[in-house]
Amino acid sequence: MSMRWLIGVLCCMVFGMAGAEEASARQQGLFRCQIHRGGGAADRPDNALETFLWAWGHGVAPEADARLTKDGVAIALHDDNLKRVGRGISQELQTRKINTLNWDEIRDVDTGSYLNAAYASTRISTMESIFAAMKGRPDRLLYLDEKGHRPK
Repeated sequence: MSMRWLIGVLCCMVFGMAGAEEASARQQGLFRCQIHRGGGAADRPDNALETFLWAWGHGVAPEADARLTKDGVAIALHDDNLKRVGRGISQELQTRKINTLNWDEIRDVDTGSYLNAAYASTRISTMESIFAAMKGRPDRLLYLDEKGHRPK
């Protein structure tokens, strides 16, 4: 169990949202707590659908950092480039801003093995896939952090 997860659980408890009160708050639709980068960065790949599923399974609302690719695909990615999380790609592709890249250029980039080889199959999540995982599941809350795309 990571320190970040423990702090999140403790915050929920401090604010009176543990045990029976937590169940009652959830039934009432009250927001309980959210976890930065979807619950990733230290123990799991950040902003990955797999990590969001893990967070939802633990009763936490993950944060999704939303960005747009050059061709208008909404993705979940914290950084404005792939330098920190992208593996198996050129230096040039690592440092280009996401809004200058098309979805087809980045859809197959490994964004998990920066943490551990066990996550090498992790890819960038589209917001469409995240919303599809939420459909019909009112218990799956999401904190959306839009990362700077202005309306045209």
